[in-house]
Amino acid sequence: MAPLLEDPAARDRVMMISFNHVDMHWLKSQIPGIRTQGIIHARHGDPAQVARSAGLSLSVELGMFHPDDALTLHDAGIFIRRHAYKPASIAAMRAMGINIRPALIDWLRAGLIDTLSGDDVAWLAQIVAEAGVAA
Repeated sequence: MAPLLEDPAARDRVMMISFNHVDMHWLKSQIPGIRTQGIIHARHGDPAQVARSAGLSLSVELGMFHPDDALTLHDAGIFIRRHAYKPASIAAMRAMGINIRPALIDWLRAGLIDTLSGDDVAWLAQIVAEAGVAA
């Protein structure tokens, strides 16, 4: 992968993402300009400090996403990505009475999520379209 990332233009198309924030911090020191993102799967008292400590943007696990945290992160200039679960997991949640779709739409409309990713592109496109935000 290193030869690919020697081209600065290639770095614009790549983002390295991991639960291991220490490794992402090290990677940034080895490949200047690489975009990195840390996944957080717990709610932290100071999510902005978590991101700043490793120089990362954040991917907040769906079950841990809270609008107040998003405001704190955005106030600190930190980019937020939300990853939606696989379609089967979303369907299982709905069967249990948990419908994440309205919340995702509201969060997108409010600008609390910068990027939404997931395994079902058509479903994501419907969410983005219904939220009325640019894809």
